[in-house]
Amino acid sequence: MTSVMEHYKKLHELSGEILDKTVNTQGSLEALRKCHCYLEDFTAFFKVVVGRREASVLERGLIEYQFGLIAVTVGRYRHAFASLRLSLEYFLATVDFSANERLLRLWENGRQDIVWQRFVDKEIGVLSKSFVGAFWEDMKEHVPRYQALAEKVYRECSEYVHGNCLASSKLPSVLAFSTDAVLEWEAKARVVHLVALFALTVRYLPDLSEDAHKRIEPVITDHLGHLAEVREALGGPVES
Repeated sequence: MTSVMEHYKKLHELSGEILDKTVNTQGSLEALRKCHCYLEDFTAFFKVVVGRREASVLERGLIEYQFGLIAVTVGRYRHAFASLRLSLEYFLATVDFSANERLLRLWENGRQDIVWQRFVDKEIGVLSKSFVGAFWEDMKEHVPRYQALAEKVYRECSEYVHGNCLASSKLPSVLAFSTDAVLEWEAKARVVHLVALFALTVRYLPDLSEDAHKRIEPVITDHLGHLAEVREALGGPVES
């Protein structure tokens, strides 16, 4: 009988083979590069808010996103979607806790959970018009789009987490490489990145110091520069 150690050594070797295929297949390699760029954008935002109490929540989101990315590279696709979903929860919780220190302290003490429905609540959520308008009035008109994106990507990630039949059928039934799964994860990571970046930008950009403003500007310009309000805030040209 194969020993326990031999069994897991073989699984480790198989993970290495999947990693090799991931980085040596053109489509999946390009997807991996994009996902790593999203990580660098989140890291840049963390660096400009690092002194704030809620920055530890954003850091947890960064770590969870990285766990998801690692899982993608070695074929743990279902776990990768679970980590991606949790990273989005952490990113939006950062924004929520920044405006609700009481909830942050309760969460730190284990007396408050992170609740997804709170984030997408149309009256008080971080992606509601009332919340966005409190920090950046002119950005309220964009709320419906980003709220819809958040709800959709969270639901789609949840389908993998909860064993939805159709979602599960897209994944390998054994530990194996799948280009389609890598591309699917990148597509959802792209939406998570956009939603989180919108929420973080709305919350923090108006209050950043000049130095922090300059450091985060390239990230915001690349992904939200199509919004006239953002271009104006960054000192760029605005169409009349």
